[in-house]
Amino acid sequence: MGEHDVNSLLTSVDKVITEWKKHESNEIRGEAFNVFSLCGVDHYELWHSKILAEFLNPGGSHGQGAQFLQSFAKMFQLGCVFSDDTSVSTEVTSYIKDLRIGRFDILIEDIANKSVCIIENKIFAGEQEEQLDRYHEWLEANRRGWNCCLVFLTLDGHESGTISDAKQYLPIAYVSNDNRPSLADWIDGCANSVKKIPRLYYTFIQYKDHIQKLANGDKAMNEQLMNTFKDKMAAAQAIYENYKNVCIRKANQILKELVLSNLNNDNNNGEWRAEGTCDFSHKEAGILFIPPTNPNEKLCGHIFVVFEETNLSQCQVALWQNVSDINESIMRLTDDHRQVINDILGTEWKVAFTANDNKASAWPLWRGIRASENDKNDFGIDWNGDFFDKMSCSCDNLFKEYVISDIVSSIKNLYEFQKAYSKQKQRQDESNK
Repeated sequence: MGEHDVNSLLTSVDKVITEWKKHESNEIRGEAFNVFSLCGVDHYELWHSKILAEFLNPGGSHGQGAQFLQSFAKMFQLGCVFSDDTSVSTEVTSYIKDLRIGRFDILIEDIANKSVCIIENKIFAGEQEEQLDRYHEWLEANRRGWNCCLVFLTLDGHESGTISDAKQYLPIAYVSNDNRPSLADWIDGCANSVKKIPRLYYTFIQYKDHIQKLANGDKAMNEQLMNTFKDKMAAAQAIYENYKNVCIRKANQILKELVLSNLNNDNNNGEWRAEGTCDFSHKEAGILFIPPTNPNEKLCGHIFVVFEETNLSQCQVALWQNVSDINESIMRLTDDHRQVINDILGTEWKVAFTANDNKASAWPLWRGIRASENDKNDFGIDWNGDFFDKMSCSCDNLFKEYVISDIVSSIKNLYEFQKAYSKQKQRQDESNK
């Protein structure tokens, strides 16, 4: 299997996709046109949650009151009573006492009828550890005595892997392949109830078409692609095995350009440079950011943005150094040095050593990247989508702004720490002479 086989397979696949995009029946009937696809909704859970919340909200712009919400509760037998006064919210940060336990995708509450429903919406992303267990505990702690329902909404309606068997929840499929009611069935019912309002009717129909395509794909096209792969399995495997690496390289490129642009917009910090892609091991890739240098400063280590997967939850800003340079490294910390870390970096940074450590770490200081402004008090992030897709999508400028500003501020903080540490070390060396 050589480069020719890979290129041949890519050409064949591209031809199949192009042909289906130009399919005559689609063009004649206009089925290829879908406003949700054009807006880049696709598999982004946040967008789907916002759309569903608008449909369910009695105060939504549809003007139909609680009609759609009540039909939802009835079809899926939620055991909740909802009225025109029911509130529907998305991305609701939740706490048990003062402990943050997560963020509900959709929260539906009717105070007068003591009814509450939490919808956890998953398209392709996996569940967080004990996620539904934590949401169930929130209902027990904060809505005891209410009519409660915890919904796990996925493309195929599969069972949750993060909740104890004894705890009740309801799995719902976007599109079902069995006799269970699905979200598509509910949307179909909503559409039929507003046939006399064309704008609403066709909005529901378009969304139903969109999620069906998302769940099932174009079966005929997929069958043709499978036949194409079957004849060139070695090339298909090579593409599959290298796809993630290609995405990481592309994400590196996007990051480098955006981060450098933001760093160099700050005239007070001088001109920053960046090396291309830097590999640390078979699992890690990253970008080395080189700060403006001063002949009097001997900076400790290098500043990297590192990630292991295309998933942003694996992305970190880190201070890296050669383990062999331990004698010149920041491993040998005094209490004064530790104060520098606390003053400049704060508690959200992870410190991978102690003053008496004999073992060196190549990553003495690091922190995760936040995905939204709601994560300001937390280490790491909750968002579990595909970083490459998010950074490449023109619809996600707000996401890019949060991520890039967080990375830039982290790099600047590390640079300030390096300068402060360099001055302390210089004073220490002078006092030892």
